[in-house]
Amino acid sequence: MLWLQQTPVLHEPYVEEEALTTESGDAPSTPGDAADASGDAADASGDAADASGGGTKPPADRPPTDDPSVVPGSDPDPSAPLAELDPKALAELRRSLQEAMASPSLQMDPQTDSFTPPENFSHSVFTPSVFPNERVWVLDLVKIAKSGRLEAVPGPVSVESVPVRGTPEAGRYTFFWAQYRLADPGQSSILPTPAPEVVVTELPPGVHLLRSGTDMLYFKPGARRPDKTLKVRLAAPRAYFREPALDDVEPPAPRQFEGAVQLREMSKRVFGRHDRAFLGKMIRYFRGFDVLPLRPFGNRISLEEAILIQKRGVCRHRALLFFAIAQAWGHDARLVLNEVHAFAEVRLPGQPWVRVDLGGAVLPRGFVPPAGPGLYTPVAYRYQLTGNTTVSAGEELAAEVMHRDQPPAYLWAILLDAAGREVTRSPFFPKKTTLEPLRVPVPAGLPGGRYRVVLKPDSPP
Repeated sequence: MLWLQQTPVLHEPYVEEEALTTESGDAPSTPGDAADASGDAADASGDAADASGGGTKPPADRPPTDDPSVVPGSDPDPSAPLAELDPKALAELRRSLQEAMASPSLQMDPQTDSFTPPENFSHSVFTPSVFPNERVWVLDLVKIAKSGRLEAVPGPVSVESVPVRGTPEAGRYTFFWAQYRLADPGQSSILPTPAPEVVVTELPPGVHLLRSGTDMLYFKPGARRPDKTLKVRLAAPRAYFREPALDDVEPPAPRQFEGAVQLREMSKRVFGRHDRAFLGKMIRYFRGFDVLPLRPFGNRISLEEAILIQKRGVCRHRALLFFAIAQAWGHDARLVLNEVHAFAEVRLPGQPWVRVDLGGAVLPRGFVPPAGPGLYTPVAYRYQLTGNTTVSAGEELAAEVMHRDQPPAYLWAILLDAAGREVTRSPFFPKKTTLEPLRVPVPAGLPGGRYRVVLKPDSPP
């Protein structure tokens, strides 16, 4: 049996007293999603932010901060042999994943002013938060459903083992704690991720992860049964969290699939010819949609074209149309879903995937999205240093860190001179304990004087 980690993802205020429901028969099938976690108040705070609608407070049943089943955070040995599954076990996992992926799909519907209300509290927490853009289900094929409506479905599933690697380059990756509360630790699960192409840098013992061809992460229990709380340190490509630069893209050759010609003709009536600025024009157009009921449009045009012309729809309408039109014109695009949000991903030739959030999700009442260059929520962190915290050039700073909040997955140990200017910085990967040692060498070639160290969470991409 395959368990999905379900969480509420809430763009637009969600008010419990209002009946924000989808009508049966017209609603798209929306699978469960991943969760959000914001950092605590801090002395040192990260500068990352989610321009598309960042994080919210974690729910009251948030899993405990410290997980005794997790190996403390020393860097894993990248040369250590991976406990590979035998071909029979891999085949069984592939069948299970294919069955789990057979049900999720997103079909166009006329309810352009309705949302799916959240039903479950978070069972997956990312620090820093990527709310509301957790990746749970990834759909990469366009089809025309029996109803004649546009539909996104998953393609063939393939899985491969995910190795635990050493520390990737901080300049190219953003580090996350991913904390999952497993429905059944003895069963396989799909695990939400903050981004595609994540690198797993730390795992509890006895845990085996696999990855699908669309970068969905999949948990398989090993011989040792893990606790219900699974904590993993992940590194995600920084490029994914930047606002996509898609205003000057070489047009590829169009794709041929059922409905592709109609999608291209429909898009030309709205966006004009398919030129280098086409994707950028689409992004700006869809972000200008309103969450309003669809006006009557008769039988002369399709539901899809009515939504496109009237510029009305929530996240699922925007993302599905963008994804389908982009694929029809030959772009490498896919659709990502969680419980109440949908967005797109695009990959240009020779470049990594980037997230394209067109808005239209539901934001919790009172939530104000952060403003800033990053596309995830700021991490806040407080700490206290004790011991030899001020040293001279050529010495080693040896101190003890007391984490007053749960530490981020990655910190910079920044060396400052007497005037408070940064001299050097080095990476520091906190363990999941309250107290831990910190050692920072002070380069011998520095001018004479006293130096001190501060800890700072990773900055936005």
